[in-house]
Amino acid sequence: MKIRDSIAFVTGANRGLGLFFARELLARGATKVYAGARNIDGMDVGQPGIVPVQVDVTKPDSVAAAAARCADVRLLVNNAGIARVMESTLDPDWIATSREIMETNFYGMVLTTQAFAPVLAANGGGAILNAPSG
Repeated sequence: MKIRDSIAFVTGANRGLGLFFARELLARGATKVYAGARNIDGMDVGQPGIVPVQVDVTKPDSVAAAAARCADVRLLVNNAGIARVMESTLDPDWIATSREIMETNFYGMVLTTQAFAPVLAANGGGAILNAPSG
């Protein structure tokens, strides 16, 4: 996929690898990058061309709203991810923590892909990169 003149949506773009992806896409010629994050209050993306968008990848309504708002996207970068350290499977929080990880890292990626696939198709095709950074 050609990045120059494209419009992208990056999940988990409030910091770390997601923010790096957003900035790098602009550096490579994307005209606009939506920076998706659960909380965009006070989000400092550091440069013009990056547009903060509230999205919680574990909430279908939130993902659908982001896809509707960002109807010009041609590239989706599924980066949102979480990691938790547990000492053993005997940890009393192991099941709840595992579910939280799956909701974000797996189901969140699927929800976002399903929501944005019609957007990409309506814009003549595009690409999806799955790189959860949990």
